[in-house]
Amino acid sequence: IENYIKSCYLSQDNDYCMTKNNFPYFFEDNIEHYVIWFKLETFKDYNNPVAVNKIVSDFQRDNGLVFRDYVFFQNIERLRSIPEIPHIHVFAKLTT
Repeated sequence: IENYIKSCYLSQDNDYCMTKNNFPYFFEDNIEHYVIWFKLETFKDYNNPVAVNKIVSDFQRDNGLVFRDYVFFQNIERLRSIPEIPHIHVFAKLTT
């Protein structure tokens, strides 16, 4: 899984990639589950609310999306599905 994520989402040209989660948590309608994958060696540069908010804002702009609201978090270590690659979950309520 680690190699797949690195090859699909983390090229040499980017430190992170935000994408829809292929295995989303299930919530009420109109809530989307995204993941921001990070390169391990640069994660420390982005592991703060200001940087994550900018990534989410850029993602919305680049994809023509408008989130009415969103939250993000990183699972505690023992609950991480892929602990080898830093990642942050983003849950967004889309505008209707």
